Amino acid sequence: MHLFRRLAACILIAALLFVLGTPVLAADPAEAGAQVAGKTLDGLMAEFMLTHHLDESNFSLCYYNTVTGEEYCFNETSFMIAASTYKLPLNLYYYELQASGEITGDTYIPGAGTTLDDCHRMSLVDSNNEVSIAMLYHLGSFRDYKEAMRPFFTMTDDEIDPIYYADNYYCTRMMMDCLKYLYAHADDFSEMLGYMTEACPGAYFKALLEDKVTVAHKYGGFEGAENDTGIIYASQPFLLAVYTQGVGEQICSQAAELLYEYTEYQYQCAEAERIAAEQAEAERLAAEHKLICRASLILRVLTLAERYAELIGNVGVYAEYRYIRIVFPAFEYAPCLDSRHHCDNSRKLLERLNALFIEPYLCRCAAHTVRRLRPFVGHDGYVRKAPYARIRVYGSLPYAYSE
Repeated sequence: MHLFRRLAACILIAALLFVLGTPVLAADPAEAGAQVAGKTLDGLMAEFMLTHHLDESNFSLCYYNTVTGEEYCFNETSFMIAASTYKLPLNLYYYELQASGEITGDTYIPGAGTTLDDCHRMSLVDSNNEVSIAMLYHLGSFRDYKEAMRPFFTMTDDEIDPIYYADNYYCTRMMMDCLKYLYAHADDFSEMLGYMTEACPGAYFKALLEDKVTVAHKYGGFEGAENDTGIIYASQPFLLAVYTQGVGEQICSQAAELLYEYTEYQYQCAEAERIAAEQAEAERLAAEHKLICRASLILRVLTLAERYAELIGNVGVYAEYRYIRIVFPAFEYAPCLDSRHHCDNSRKLLERLNALFIEPYLCRCAAHTVRRLRPFVGHDGYVRKAPYARIRVYGSLPYAYSE
């Protein structure tokens, strides 16, 4: 009895060890942009700047992946001409005032000649300068307006160049702070994001991405400055702020396209790893289930054999490496008055064994064979070797311990 229980326990342990040892392999991405495959973000941007002759005098960029948290910044605290990108924090501020109840969409804005609701659309979609300037001075002096924008920014007083307060200068880090706030509170700014999505089709970030992905942006150009800031809703949405000076609007569109391809490639890599991990886990669970089922079946076979041995007596069931051996010692060293009689009896016994537990095993476990031997009759008329049935299991069965 103990022999059978120990065998079953060993099989269960072997099943668990096999499952725990199953390796998880990550697959390669199904697709990979040749321009970005295998490259780091730092390396990719270094190549881009070298190709387009960009440096701290004419280029500033901030990138942030909202899913992975990956971030890249170059020259992000350098203050440059903001052009119409100042309208991003300006409108953000007014929407905040509306949310707090300090002002409403019906509020009349002197200088603009219309309500705040109309001003939002004209400022964000049409990039109307007269309306936006009216909104700016509705807050007070130019200094008052610049101070009002400060809560959106993470920069300290020491980090902010005095030119910020003197003219229309911002830096891409400030724009990135605004974009992060806007994205994090997107439900509160659905109208603003809708206007940004509608704005300026076919130019800036949208020039090369409009047919591929949704872009919500606030662009601007003035005296050689060509800038854009916005949210690119890729598979992993990312935030992007690009300021340039004297290098052309195409730098904004090309940088956006490059970073879109990079983000999509990283997403494909992550998805490939996730799918591979899920497949490996499914295979591991299937293997675990199969091995546990096999252990359960073998335990059932041994239990049935045990019961059968108790019924007919003189039948031994032994567990060997890869085998279950069923021996009939009742025929061993028996007088062989009729060898055919012994053969028939052994065959009948094997048939009864097959019906009891070998057949159920056969039906549910394909990887095995059954070997049947006739009794060997010696010259003295005695059976010298007991007939037996041997079930071979194709798989890893541990050695059984015998008492």
